[in-house]
Amino acid sequence: MPPRRGPAEQVQQQLAALDAELAAVSASCSRIEAVLEASRASTGALVAETGRLQGELGGVGRKLGLVDKFLHEYQLSTAELETLREGEIGPAFFAALERVRAIHGNCRMLLRTHHQRAGLELMDSMARYQEAAYERLCRWVQAECRSLGEMDSPEVAELLQTATLALKARPVLYKYCAEEVATARHNVLFRRFIAALTKGGAGGGQKPIEMHANDPRRYVGDMLAWLHQALASERELMTALFGEKEGGAAGAGAAEKVDELQNTTLLLDRIFEGVCRPFRVRVEQVLMSSPGLIVAFKLNNLLEFYHATVSSIIGRTATLAATLAGCQAMAASVFQEQLKAQSEKLLQAVAAPPANLLPSAKFTEGVQRLLDILESSDAALEGAGGGDGPSFAAAAAAQALEPLKLYAERSAARLEAPGAAGAVGEVGFPDGAKHMYVVNCLVALQNALLPYRGATGHIAALSAAIQTRVEALASETVGRILATCGLEDRLTRIRLYLEQQGAGDGAGQMAKDDALRLEVMSGALRALFGYVQAGAGEVLPTYAQIRTAKERDGALAATKASLVQAYKDVYDAILDPANGYGEARLQLEPISADNFRGLLAGATS
Repeated sequence: MPPRRGPAEQVQQQLAALDAELAAVSASCSRIEAVLEASRASTGALVAETGRLQGELGGVGRKLGLVDKFLHEYQLSTAELETLREGEIGPAFFAALERVRAIHGNCRMLLRTHHQRAGLELMDSMARYQEAAYERLCRWVQAECRSLGEMDSPEVAELLQTATLALKARPVLYKYCAEEVATARHNVLFRRFIAALTKGGAGGGQKPIEMHANDPRRYVGDMLAWLHQALASERELMTALFGEKEGGAAGAGAAEKVDELQNTTLLLDRIFEGVCRPFRVRVEQVLMSSPGLIVAFKLNNLLEFYHATVSSIIGRTATLAATLAGCQAMAASVFQEQLKAQSEKLLQAVAAPPANLLPSAKFTEGVQRLLDILESSDAALEGAGGGDGPSFAAAAAAQALEPLKLYAERSAARLEAPGAAGAVGEVGFPDGAKHMYVVNCLVALQNALLPYRGATGHIAALSAAIQTRVEALASETVGRILATCGLEDRLTRIRLYLEQQGAGDGAGQMAKDDALRLEVMSGALRALFGYVQAGAGEVLPTYAQIRTAKERDGALAATKASLVQAYKDVYDAILDPANGYGEARLQLEPISADNFRGLLAGATS
């Protein structure tokens, strides 16, 4: 049995064991500290390396962003290149073409930096892509336009409109396409026009235009209507293909002014060149067949209207407009020739007026011909929408009117001296028959012209001519009455004296002129007063041969006024102290000018 230890030894033992453990822990801590120091040294290098790598990674990311941006702004994607080279023409193609245009513009900006070489290389590659794409687009558009050329009324797809608008950036390619479609439509239109003339519409819906060749007005009108309708249709097509499209397409604003064939008007001129000759030949055939005066006038109006309409669409220098102008000039020439021939025929054998002094049959026939011209002119005004109408109409009416007025004058000149037998049998004509016949003819013309809008100037001129004739008739009647009473020559001498006195020529006093002595003058006045007083209302002519009451009353009123004025001139000359007749008022009081006016007022026809 081991010896038993005391408390002190036990404590000592425990402390020694504790010291050993503490030493072991201290050694472990030292080892751990050494390990930590070694780990801290190695980890610091790793953190530094990690920081460095992270910095490099950030730089690489920024460079990658720049590369991506550069590729986006200066390079096409594989899909875009494939679309431009072999893809279907559609929205994707035009989007890729727009990308090429944008990149090309970016390269211009790159040339302003120090990367000029890269900019030039990129521009060159983009230009190659662009030219290849436009050539491919041109071939596609030409194929589409050729298919349009086979249709009578084609509809243009929006995609084709976009394609043609895009081609404006390449004027040469655009011109090729425009020529292609113009040539195709030219051939189609020619075939359609000939078919419309000879075969009619598709399915027999419309009869051939040449079926109405025996009706010149309808024949020419149908051809003109067909051409006008075709012009509207072709214009719509050309505008859809080559006109400006709202919003534009790729390259639409980059093109300068291209060849004049781009112009829609010139394209239409090219398309309609083919139909001009067959149309002109047929119109010339109609006009050379002597269609008649009124028909020639109507054809002139019709051609003039369509010439103005067509010229407003494609211009006056276009072939079709020039063809219409030539046809219209030929129609005008035919009308002028026929009108001249009929006017010469009218004036070749002028007959004396009939016994009743009414317009003759030949004159009435000429009036009807004038009315036909005016009626056609009014119809042309309505067809033109109420505008000024054909300028040719007014001149034509004047040309038809003048021979009629001349015929009336020449026919009236056939009458012999007043009171003698005329050229119509043994019938006697009344005094003033020449003037009354001309008045009747002019009134007939005036009444015929009243309903027509374009005849206002002619009506006014006829009114003036009628008034002149009425005044001449009244003057002739008054002259005969004054000659009967011995006053005609004396009144002429009195008026001559008065003119000389007014001019201060010192003509002397009338009373000292043997032909104008007081007893002679007063005797002539008494003779005229007594002549009217004894006539009991039958002194003045009735003018019954004038067909209208207005002109009859006007002639009678003018006769009375002229007769009163002549009487007053003589009476006042006698009473004027300057003329040397002395106090003659008392002996002339019963036959004063006022009394004569009152006496004449009661002399009715």
